[in-house]
Amino acid sequence: MITKLGHEHDRHHVFDSIGGSLLTGYRLIISLVFIGGCIYTYRSVRINLKKFLLKFGVLGWLYIVSMPLVVLVANFNVHPQNRNEFVFICIEIIKFTTNMILTYEMNFNSSEYSRVNYSNASFLPEEEVGFR
Repeated sequence: MITKLGHEHDRHHVFDSIGGSLLTGYRLIISLVFIGGCIYTYRSVRINLKKFLLKFGVLGWLYIVSMPLVVLVANFNVHPQNRNEFVFICIEIIKFTTNMILTYEMNFNSSEYSRVNYSNASFLPEEEVGFR
């Protein structure tokens, strides 16, 4: 990952350029649309889904808005020479962390998603175990 920094073909990752500013603005617009969709969905779901949807919405919003927030922090608190590396490393850490939490939420039996997921549930009556 670190070798990716400084290469000419990755200059669009420089967040103080025009392309980087457009990317930051686009991510902010996407985050607003995501929040609006989460609020709309939250109002229309069953009560047992609301806790999962709230957790999913917060993690999704953090994933989407992490880049603009890190760029904002870097512009005010990090020396310009180290800014691109700081932004890149922070975004990767946030993406990794949110992906690991979402992977846990979607795949483990003790997670909130497994409590509200009906894909493995059967609505047929249970069959008796034994010989007939």
